[in-house]
Amino acid sequence: MRASRVCSTPGCPNLVREGHCPEHARPNAYRRGYDGKHRRTRKAWAERVEAGVVRCWRCRELIRPDEQWDLGHDDVDRSITRGPEHAARCNRSAAGRSAHSE
Repeated sequence: MRASRVCSTPGCPNLVREGHCPEHARPNAYRRGYDGKHRRTRKAWAERVEAGVVRCWRCRELIRPDEQWDLGHDDVDRSITRGPEHAARCNRSAAGRSAHSE
């Protein structure tokens, strides 16, 4: 089957069947650091986070039991797990800032 369209990344001329070319494709979950160890560590934190006694490692504020949270990685070395953090306002906003500063 032939590639029939250009990569979804604006300005990229590479032909693909769908989505992004290999140069612009997002790495899979394992390559982004979400392996079995990460899932087990998150599960180990879950009970404490749900009890409302854990502070976000990034902003140091408590994570409320009703808030979404992520188990955050170090900003420089993704092999280092830093701890629970607020999903939208801390973890994902830091990832967005990092992606736009390159």
